[in-house]
Amino acid sequence: MDAKSSQLKAVKNDLLNKKLQHYRNLCELACSSYFSSFELTQKQLKSNVLSKKIREEGNELLLILDYEKAVEKYNEAICLAEIGSEHLGISYANRSAAYFFMQQYDECLKSINFAKQSNYPERLMPKLLEREKKSLTFLNLNVEKKFPKRAE
Repeated sequence: MDAKSSQLKAVKNDLLNKKLQHYRNLCELACSSYFSSFELTQKQLKSNVLSKKIREEGNELLLILDYEKAVEKYNEAICLAEIGSEHLGISYANRSAAYFFMQQYDECLKSINFAKQSNYPERLMPKLLEREKKSLTFLNLNVEKKFPKRAE
């Protein structure tokens, strides 16, 4: 193989690797198996570093009261978090906070349960349990408003 052919092959390989990395990034962001033809394993599609970064973007949105976009970011973070990592549990818990502020207490409780099942850190558990308690209280209040007890 002459020098020109070797150079051309190196450039093609470099371009292919860049495209593959681009596709991996898209795949991670979309949390999809669309690019499975590249034989990426589920573990390669997960990134706690990227999950944390996106979760922090969700936290910023939560601070400015943009709860719906925060939920979207937390969903992305959940997709990216490595299975069994505390990042997964924290992302679910953060999503529960957004649902709580949106007064979507059913969704909040679902996310809390997912957080508990997904290695949510024990050191943060009191905050999660308090949100769970408040959500249950608000749900009960809403049920009582809809279906008041009859006086006998």
